[in-house]
Amino acid sequence: MEKRKERGLKQLPDGRWQWSFLDPNGKYRRHITRTKGEARAYLEKVHTLIREGRFMDRRKEVKTTIDEAVERFLEWGSANLRPSTSKSDHRITKLWLASPFLRGKVLDKISAGDIERYRQVRLKDLSHHGDREQTRLVSKREVDLEISRLKRLFNLAMDWGLCEKNPAARVRLFHEEVKRTRYLTQEEEERLLDVAGLYLKRVILFALHTGMRRAEILGLRWQDVDFRNAVATIPATRAKGRRDRYVPLNTVAIGIIREHPQPVDGSELIFGNTNGRYQENLERLWRLALAAAEVENFRFHDLRHTYASRLVMDGVDLPVLRELLGHQDFAMTLRYAHLAPSRLKEAVSRLEPKLQFTCNQQEGRPEAASQVLDFVGSQGGI
Repeated sequence: MEKRKERGLKQLPDGRWQWSFLDPNGKYRRHITRTKGEARAYLEKVHTLIREGRFMDRRKEVKTTIDEAVERFLEWGSANLRPSTSKSDHRITKLWLASPFLRGKVLDKISAGDIERYRQVRLKDLSHHGDREQTRLVSKREVDLEISRLKRLFNLAMDWGLCEKNPAARVRLFHEEVKRTRYLTQEEEERLLDVAGLYLKRVILFALHTGMRRAEILGLRWQDVDFRNAVATIPATRAKGRRDRYVPLNTVAIGIIREHPQPVDGSELIFGNTNGRYQENLERLWRLALAAAEVENFRFHDLRHTYASRLVMDGVDLPVLRELLGHQDFAMTLRYAHLAPSRLKEAVSRLEPKLQFTCNQQEGRPEAASQVLDFVGSQGGI
């Protein structure tokens, strides 16, 4: 039996609920909430206020500043986002609040021009990299991340009724293209493992044999590993894309886990620090090892690229690689296609027996080719 639709309530394609009403001034208003229950409660409250003549447009009364919006944004992130994303938002919001183009302003007074000026200034800023003495220019990719999170803040503020428009929506991102996929050579791997301490060495080898991201490795718990089927589960709460991911483990990866003493409590971290907590110091250990091994222009995430590149060069098909990496967008996987040219040559070579031409010395052109050209001519060309 078809469910009866409730007036003013509508479920959106992403699962959220829109509640809408006509205000006393005849203006149609829409708001979005996470659940149907929330939407129904808000709608009933508004209808009551309108009937009693107490309805007022709160957006005209409340003048929310960017500082107040950031505080609510971070609270929302702590409850709804992965810890790594929430931590990144804390860093990014400090940059917003330090900018003269955004700091202290009311949300509705921030223009697209303010955000564009923020973007241009950020590109000229210097960012600490490793030791304090070393600095580098902020990349376009970093600025894109800051602007995309600002877009998210304004979208949420609109949902919460704190502002009427999103000025960041009109600011275009650079979308800096990835020019190449950096992966570890065998020689670089040997040098890196030679200088790495035992803890870091285990983490590096585990990354090279699973293709897992840094946050996935550091957040891996004993209860996430199925030793019988040799599979690690990354729960949706910690996985990119907000869905469970299953990572097959080879004997090397299983061996690395087995080197750690298994605790009674399955919720403990496998790659935790000496106190069993999340390893916050990995970046420092990683950079020291890179410097000692003289491996340049290499990020921890490039270990994942190394894993993928080696599989492709060993003949693993791209659809299989996509599943192993957990990519939702196949375009992300296609970056590795150029590493398997022999597979492409093998594919087109299958046509060769069907296109064998015998040469006709008198006419000076292959007989089969002649027949094809005659047919095309009779059809008036292609």
